[in-house]
This record gives sequence, structure tokens and C-alpha cells, in this order.
Amino acid sequence: MLSALSRQIAEATRSGADPEAVFQSVFTTFLRAVDAMHRFILLAYQKSKSLNTETRQALMARERQLQTLLGEAIRYGAERGRFAPDHLELKAHNLMILGHAWAIRHWVFAGEMESIEEYIAFLQPLVLAMLETKAVVEMSKKERRRPTMVGGRVAGRQGEVAAK
Repeated sequence: MLSALSRQIAEATRSGADPEAVFQSVFTTFLRAVDAMHRFILLAYQKSKSLNTETRQALMARERQLQTLLGEAIRYGAERGRFAPDHLELKAHNLMILGHAWAIRHWVFAGEMESIEEYIAFLQPLVLAMLETKAVVEMSKKERRRPTMVGGRVAGRQGEVAAK
């Protein structure tokens, strides 16, 4: 997985690919790998305390490498003005947690999402919102504040109010 993600990012950098498409591709590759390795990931979370120091440090090093690669995909978009350049490491870490949730808390998704493809589709707008530039986020906030009509009632942030 690490080498596949490295290649994707390197090829995108060389070709000047669309930052959002690059990020989506890298994140999708990561999530599909999580799905394929979900038993190993769950075991790693369950047993990491019982590993010897050397093995635990090796596991943590791979996690940091993966987080770095996710961060590179975000940075690529930030350098091109597509994503906000702040807190890149924290955002990459949060992406890893969202991905690992599929493996370690899969039971939560039962009946809601049966495949990794459904989870990927569910996460896309959430993840992109987390990565957005400030200008896009500010515009989005303004749009969310606009009340909307729902069944003759105005629905706003504070709940529903009867329309006159």
C-alpha cells in the first residue's frame, strides 16, 4: 500500500494532475487497502500493547509513513490552492482514523453500509469539507445559514419556525 500511494503521488506531481482527483485517488486506494486488511488492522489495534517494543515501534513507523503519504496528497492540493494549507498533519491523521474506523468499528456500519464503496461515497463530501480552502468554507457556511422551506415551514439552524 505504501509503495502504491507513493507512486500515485509521484506520478501526479510529475504530470500536474488535478489536486482533488489526486487526493480522491490516494484516499480511495487507502480505504480499499483498509478493507482488504481489516482483520490485520483490528488485530493490530487489539494487540499493540502486548507487542514487544521493537515490533510496536515498527508498526507505529508504518502508520507514520502512511500518515505522511496522506499528508503529501493534501499538501499537493494545498500548494495548488485547492485545499487549506493549515494543520496538514492533523488532517492526515484524522483521515487515517476515518479509514481505520471501517476496520475497527465495522459493526457500527451494519445495515447502513455494506461495502467499502458505500463508505467511500459517504466520506467524500465530509473529507473534502475538512480540506477546503477558507474561501470555500466561508461560502459554504453562508449557504448553510439560509433558511429553507420544508412542508410550509421554514427550517433554519434553530429548528423549524412556522412560515407566515
